Amino acid sequence: MVLLFLTRQKSVCDFMADRLKTCGHIATVCTTEKTFFQTLSSCKKSVHVLLIDFSFFDHHSFNIFAYLKEHSFNQNVIFYNHPFPQEDERIDFWCKQNASHNEDFVLLCKQINQIISSPELLPCISLINPPRDLNPAAMLPHENFNCSQFQILHSIGPVKMRLFQMLFDHLGHALTAEQLCMHVWGSYDEKKLNTLYSYIHDLRQCCRSELMYEMDIVRIGQKKYQLVFTLPHDLNIRDEQARKAFERNRHLFEDARCV
Repeated sequence: MVLLFLTRQKSVCDFMADRLKTCGHIATVCTTEKTFFQTLSSCKKSVHVLLIDFSFFDHHSFNIFAYLKEHSFNQNVIFYNHPFPQEDERIDFWCKQNASHNEDFVLLCKQINQIISSPELLPCISLINPPRDLNPAAMLPHENFNCSQFQILHSIGPVKMRLFQMLFDHLGHALTAEQLCMHVWGSYDEKKLNTLYSYIHDLRQCCRSELMYEMDIVRIGQKKYQLVFTLPHDLNIRDEQARKAFERNRHLFEDARCV
């Protein structure tokens, strides 16, 4: 498929475009509305999908779906960094926004969601996360992080901490649910799996409430988990940005799902 990006984060979308090219797609990245609409007009019949930075338009006064319909464009639209849908909701959300879509579009949505959710890219996408330069070297654990202090600060029990330590020791690598269960309990069954899910949920809350570091436990594929750890930052900046984005766009949510 032929894809056209409009973004404020060129490095992020260049990364996405390169990944999508390995899936057989052709992608062009635009950073201004003028270039974007000129390219779209000149390649009207050959462009299949538009991937747009959600922050680019004033959604109060401009509806890209209505605009395309009014001007007889047939492209599907994906706001790749829409702040509302979570990882497991994005595909359905994008499909519902595009009433007319086919199996190729659904497959593309799955590919884009997988790329966006990758630990090396996810922390760099604005609206989903605070914008910053794409720099894999900066995504390593900080040398001053103290696991014992983290355990005390968040009142983490010894068994649950054993799970966190396993993820921390294998930073940068996805571990299967079976590997984690075998390490923590020495056995793997449905009961242990359910307990693992509960522990991961609790540890995620601890990670996301951490004030000195940006941390999260992300799912990589089916029943695989990885600890993502980046440099210290001011969490208040992210919280304030997320709050403002939500307040600004929350009334658009149900309308967008019905387009």
